[in-house]
Amino acid sequence: MKKPMASRFALFFVAAVALPACSIAQNSPQTATTPAAVPTASQRELATKLVALQRGPEMERMAFQLTGSAVQPVIAKWAPKLENMPKADQEKARDQLNTELKTLGDSTRKIIETQMDKSADSTLLPAYIERFSEAEMKQLVTLFESPAFKKYQTAAPELGNVWIKDVVDNSRTVVDEKTKAFDVIAAKIVGEKAGHDKAVAEKPVAKKK
Repeated sequence: MKKPMASRFALFFVAAVALPACSIAQNSPQTATTPAAVPTASQRELATKLVALQRGPEMERMAFQLTGSAVQPVIAKWAPKLENMPKADQEKARDQLNTELKTLGDSTRKIIETQMDKSADSTLLPAYIERFSEAEMKQLVTLFESPAFKKYQTAAPELGNVWIKDVVDNSRTVVDEKTKAFDVIAAKIVGEKAGHDKAVAEKPVAKKK
């Protein structure tokens, strides 16, 4: 069965940029705290090492997710408009939109990666010093440098995909049934209004004598 045009339009970008499901948490109100102690050279060295270790797959994954979140509203806005175009024009428009979406996604990701680099030094580094003791940071460095953790970082996206696929496969039927039930109710609501509008539109206009 051929996928609806809007679905195929969105599908292209799902492959290029994950749509995920990543939300940026709002900053919680901060309570007054005593001034933090000046970090030692050893603490700064450990925090710097932790930030450097996170600049690999972990930050790549975050950039990927944040890019998807940033671009998702664009897809949500334009996919229905594409579907409402004349059928003969949809294929060409879909290809053009996908090209523009890739350009938008690539440029958005570069902006996010650049800012993540800056924020890593200005925000993440002091956050480690504030939240972890020197002994705890040493343990984290050992963990991050371990072969098992590096293997986990590499395998994490695949593990996530396997998990998500199983969830989708085993919940699809129930979700589809819920969606169909919604469609029936929505059709009644929209259909009644549409029918009224159509009747008004088709009502003959009385000719002036």
